[in-house]
Formats: sequence, C-alpha cells, structure tokens
Amino acid sequence: MIVRFFDPQEGEIFLDEINIKDIKLLSLRKSILLILHENFVFNGTLYDNLTYGATNINIDDLENALINAHIDFINKLPYGLNTIIGEGGINLSAGEAQRIALARAFFK
Repeated sequence: MIVRFFDPQEGEIFLDEINIKDIKLLSLRKSILLILHENFVFNGTLYDNLTYGATNINIDDLENALINAHIDFINKLPYGLNTIIGEGGINLSAGEAQRIALARAFFK
C-alpha cells in the first residue's frame, strides 16, 4: 500500500503527516527500496549484478552498499566481485542472493 500499487478503499496512509495521495507517485517510489523475496539475479559477475542499471558507478558507494548489506561472502568467492554467479544466482545461497538485491538497492 505504501508504494501505491493500490490505493486504500477505506482510510488513509500518512508519511510524516502527509497523505500519500498528496505525494507525487514518482517521488514516492524513488524514496522507497523494495526488496522482493524472489530476487532478480542474472548470469554475470557479482559486480554486474550489483551495478545493474547504474549509470555513474562510484566504487566508494558500491563498497558502502556491500557493507550496509552485510555481504561478507565476497572474500570467499574465487574472483571477488568478478566472480560469475550463474543464471538465477545458481552459485549462491538464497540468503546471498537476497543480500545482493539489498546491496543493489542501497547502491542505487
């Protein structure tokens, strides 16, 4: 309801005392991170998956995203950020794939 895929049939939702219907939809959605249970991970490097859709890549921002998402399994990967993670993240656990999605959201 907060991301306004649907508006409430009854009642109202407020963010900081502002009715979400009074917030521009694009502005509202840009300020919310949505992490789904099933994550989108494609066959490519961990780096490519983390920076997917990014136009300006700042390595410090990427490192902060990794820290905030508690991605500590990178050190165990054979090529670190350059490790191919496989189609659908087949080479990762479900928890690791979720952490990638979380880091991607933090990075953006």
